[in-house]
Amino acid sequence: ANSPGRPSPGGLLRTPRPVSSRDIDGIATLPPYKPAAVNDEVAAILRGLQLDKSFFLGFLNAVPEEGPRSDQHPHGEAEAQRVRKSRANRHAAARNPGMHRSGDFDIYLSEAVMPVLAQSLDSLCRQLARMEQQGDTLDPKVRARFNPLTWLAQQLLRRHPKCSRTPRRQAIYKNFSQWADQERGRRELLRRKDLMKQIFQGFVLRGTVQRETIPVVLNAIDDTLMLGGILKDNSSLQSAFVGDDEAIADGPLAMKGTVSIRKRIDASEGGITFDQFWRQFSHLVMTNDLVPFSAIQRGLVLQQEAAKALDNQEEEQRQKEHARQKHQAEQRARIAAYSELFQQLKADEHLQSILNEDKILTGDDVRPGDAGYELEVPPSGPHCAFLEKFLALLGLVPEPTAEDVSSRWWDGELASAWIVLQQIHYTQIADGVVEREVLERVLVPPVGFAMLRRKIEDELEARAEVEGIELDKGPLTDPLAAIADASARRKPSMEVLSVRLGMTMARLQWLHQLFEGFLQPEGDEQEGALKPCCLYPDCPAAIKKEQMWELVKEVKPDITQGEFEARFSRIDQDQSGMVEFDEFATWVHEDEVRVVGAAGGRPSLQELAEEHGEPLEVIQYLHSRFQEQLGFPDGYPDDPRSLTRVEARALVAVLAPVMSDSQFETHFHAVDIYGKGALDFAEFLDMLDLEELPDEFRAVAGR
Repeated sequence: ANSPGRPSPGGLLRTPRPVSSRDIDGIATLPPYKPAAVNDEVAAILRGLQLDKSFFLGFLNAVPEEGPRSDQHPHGEAEAQRVRKSRANRHAAARNPGMHRSGDFDIYLSEAVMPVLAQSLDSLCRQLARMEQQGDTLDPKVRARFNPLTWLAQQLLRRHPKCSRTPRRQAIYKNFSQWADQERGRRELLRRKDLMKQIFQGFVLRGTVQRETIPVVLNAIDDTLMLGGILKDNSSLQSAFVGDDEAIADGPLAMKGTVSIRKRIDASEGGITFDQFWRQFSHLVMTNDLVPFSAIQRGLVLQQEAAKALDNQEEEQRQKEHARQKHQAEQRARIAAYSELFQQLKADEHLQSILNEDKILTGDDVRPGDAGYELEVPPSGPHCAFLEKFLALLGLVPEPTAEDVSSRWWDGELASAWIVLQQIHYTQIADGVVEREVLERVLVPPVGFAMLRRKIEDELEARAEVEGIELDKGPLTDPLAAIADASARRKPSMEVLSVRLGMTMARLQWLHQLFEGFLQPEGDEQEGALKPCCLYPDCPAAIKKEQMWELVKEVKPDITQGEFEARFSRIDQDQSGMVEFDEFATWVHEDEVRVVGAAGGRPSLQELAEEHGEPLEVIQYLHSRFQEQLGFPDGYPDDPRSLTRVEARALVAVLAPVMSDSQFETHFHAVDIYGKGALDFAEFLDMLDLEELPDEFRAVAGR
């Protein structure tokens, strides 16, 4: 355009200045007399660019339904083994799982670059067309100053989502963000094939999963990824797998129907394998917008928060257990000390004179000839020292430090502590004077000392509440505590069991329904009789050993009779020959943690010896001890079994007795990066510091 005030070659007639696309964003501020066709031009420009979903999808790479693999190491198996051997790397990977984003660069281009670039290039082309149309009327200096790259850069900045604030363009960018979110979620779901296979295997009966159970599988996947019901409430998934059967008429995931699981698994048809499930599931993922990536990210945050909360809960339980054990040890020491002191109190002549002759201990220095001398015992001596020790064991005075018991006086500190005993026993006068009434009540046999101390402690706590004083005194063990411990041994709820075993509620409820299907009625089953049920945890039922064998074969068909006998004898701790639901769920959980990761290649014993720089004999000896702890042969490396956390701790206590509980927990978490709760033999070796292996073990291994 010409400069202001400069006449055009055509005199007063000017060539109309075309509207630059860079002015589109500010078109709402133009005077009202401007024609409405300008807005139509903007709309025509955006329609011509076709910034729709087809535009977005046109720049994406083709993704197979198997999905891009995020678990393949770019440098091969050798590098993968090096990473596996590094405990620090595995520990960091476990704490920061993160999402696989390096293979999604095409999504970034389609979302953030291409829509802005398309508008900018369109603006550049229109500017070049206008300049060509103006021809010689365009100021040569303007033409000389024009730089297409500079123009394009300016347009890219002006149309960036952070700079372009018009509702029309913001709506376009919002659409692209939503499409990118869905595409990332689609790919991330496909990358979770191994996880979904693991979840699917948890519902397998005789090699397949019944179609009626697929909604529960989807529920378990949703719960595991913490998607908030996005998968389990999706009608496309439900109709694809189970259709519109009456079993799901009242809800997509309601486990309803009159046919029990026990009868359904007896049918030879209706089951699907994981390959069939994954083929159908991945096809639905590719053809539908099921789960956005933002939902998976929220689920990951929730999983991390849940894991952190579980770690805090476990740490709190460990601290409570440590405090309880410490307190019990202190209590046993106090009772032992009181048992010895009790004999001394009973044998002291002055205390016996209080009990038998109604004498008193006031602490006054009464001499022969003074009034009341014959009614009092001496204010100092061993009997005062014995009473001081007694009051210290009750927690009323500090532990005595003086070794000379003959010089101990009945002073104000001891009298004040005795007043507490008088008040607890509701004497008419609480003056700190030791007399027969209270002394008889407090000199209890050693078996009743804990109850007496508890009574004292309750009084001190009540006083602290009234006076606002905080007392650092823990609870004591007494018969009431034993009753509390018995109530604490009640069956854990389904929610607690789910957290403890790391199972989803959907999986646990399915196992409970499966467990109920194998319950046998007592006596002869009559026509029309009610079928037995398990009202766990309030009224748990149990199944016999024979039914347990049939049930376990449904869940794990390859189990041998010998392995079953060994596992049953271990889980049936009361030797009743019956198994309750929580014990059955624990059995299933232990079986799972023993075989997690069994499909991956593992180094042989010889390779393990070379990795750790140890003789083969030492590795073989450690493997034999590992199998002894298992209770049955280990098929490592082809069919490896795993030790649970408790079993691994027991074996470490034998092989490395110097390893503390805190060190064990640190090493266990560093190796168990996937949170299986169990270690196979190779992982168990990684946890041990073989350099600190006792010499006697090396000597035994070398024989």
